[in-house]
Amino acid sequence: MGNAAIGALLRTPGLVAVDRISREIGRATHNEAEYRALIEGLKLARKHGIQRIRVYMDSELVVEQVNDRADVKQERLRELYNDATSLKALFKSIRVSWVPREMNKEADGLVREAFAVAALLREISREAADAILAGERPAGVRVADDYPTEFSAGMAKAVGTEGQWHYFVHRSEDDVVIGEIGAAFVDDDGTLEIGYAVVESEQNRGYATAAVKALVAKSREISAARRIVAHTPLDRPESGRVLEKAGFAMVREIDDADEDGNVVRVKEWELAV
Repeated sequence: MGNAAIGALLRTPGLVAVDRISREIGRATHNEAEYRALIEGLKLARKHGIQRIRVYMDSELVVEQVNDRADVKQERLRELYNDATSLKALFKSIRVSWVPREMNKEADGLVREAFAVAALLREISREAADAILAGERPAGVRVADDYPTEFSAGMAKAVGTEGQWHYFVHRSEDDVVIGEIGAAFVDDDGTLEIGYAVVESEQNRGYATAAVKALVAKSREISAARRIVAHTPLDRPESGRVLEKAGFAMVREIDDADEDGNVVRVKEWELAV
């Protein structure tokens, strides 16, 4: 038993990606992780209203057990087996099949991605915010050489506002601040909008995706939250890829205003909480 992660890819018969799962689950055996991936994948399919599904897994044991061709001898797996078969019964049509690991590379890649990079979120204090607004390095934290980010001042101004949350993004391996991320309620229906920025030297290394995933986890602890939205300019496709990797789906293109009041065309992304 060791630290484990799960990966699952939901796609149409035409191989168009619909949604994905890539996250750590804590300590678990290999077979427990395989069951957890199946369970969370089936839950994801149900969330999207899917009634007929084919599931491909590279764990022969789990495939044989959920198809009732092998006994579940380990008590630790019995509850997971029960959860998986209960979910199976909710579909009009479902087939769970084994495939060799080399044919399941995308799901394995999602597992590796979950382990790849970690970012820690810590609240921005009023003192740190004041230092940023004064053009100074915040005390009590170490920051990257090319800090602040393009959003540092705006994030600092909003610290302390009711219904908003603002965090430093810390690089997990050395605790250095490499950016900020925040969330704020934007309507009375439980919609949170998020925004983030990472210093240029740490971009395209997975930290933004890790930070967004961490913020999503925190947002799910807010009882009033129902969905999360984010907006990315059309000329920044990499920002959209960050959100897509974190489980968001692009829902539409709209006109938005930047901090200077200029109208820009953006993509709107959404994730149910």
